[in-house]
Amino acid sequence: MPTDETLDLLLKTNAQLEWDEEKQADFFTYIDGNDQKHLVWLEDSRSFKYKIDLAKAYQLGGIFIWYLGGEDPEIWKVI
Repeated sequence: MPTDETLDLLLKTNAQLEWDEEKQADFFTYIDGNDQKHLVWLEDSRSFKYKIDLAKAYQLGGIFIWYLGGEDPEIWKVI
């Protein structure tokens, strides 16, 4: 889900954005109209920087972005 749609969902559901220290990523949970609980992860510049640093630490050849255009624009500042 693109970042803008994820943030819209966060606002629409009045969910609380949280940070998972172990996974180094933002997430939120909400319950839909059918009483189904959903867990949504959000990739932002802070979590993206962690993944870039991890790739560097393991001397990986690069990183992969699923598709361009749906990301948090702030990630380009950490690349």
